Amino acid sequence: MRRLSRISPPAGVTVGGRSGVEVPRRFTAAPDRPHPPLSTAAVREACSTRRLAGGRRGVGTKTTPASSMRAFVLLLCIMPLFSCAGRRPANLGITESRLPPCPSSPNCVSSDATDPAHHVAPLAVSGPEAWQAARVTIAALPRTEIVAERSDYLHAECRSALFGFIDDVELQLRPAQGIIAVRSASRIGYSDLGVNRRRVEAIRSALAQRGIVR
Repeated sequence: MRRLSRISPPAGVTVGGRSGVEVPRRFTAAPDRPHPPLSTAAVREACSTRRLAGGRRGVGTKTTPASSMRAFVLLLCIMPLFSCAGRRPANLGITESRLPPCPSSPNCVSSDATDPAHHVAPLAVSGPEAWQAARVTIAALPRTEIVAERSDYLHAECRSALFGFIDDVELQLRPAQGIIAVRSASRIGYSDLGVNRRRVEAIRSALAQRGIVR
């Protein structure tokens, strides 16, 4: 038979009470050493850093219905500060003794318009106090500011309550005809859902109660 040669046991294996290759010291586990205690300031700094990191990554944050409602209310509050106002139209004012024409969209009414969709009756007034009374009535409208006025012309901006949309209201005194021409138009959007026509009729009703409008 063939004689078997002696084989050394593998490292770390004990055969017949004898161990194999000794495990080097650098691979042995170091004994447990106590960690130095953390100071209160270090603990606070670590917690603060974790909270900030969690807020940036969304870790540890939880969305509740109350927080969602607060975010929605905040959005409604800041929206009027942005683009809802729109730019002031360049064609406002008197041109050839008339108010500006209405656009084709159904968000404007004017006493100078000829089509039924945009036409509204002028304010038939009497007496020298009619113009001043009309100015006071316009200034008393909610969320309204008079931005330009002359002896026979007035331009006011009216904001909506929810999103701050601006409508331009213009009046022109025409004493020879005994009327105040009126125009109310939205700056942006397509349909005004009848807001501008109702505004003109509210002005007419307020002046009629004071005996200014015939």
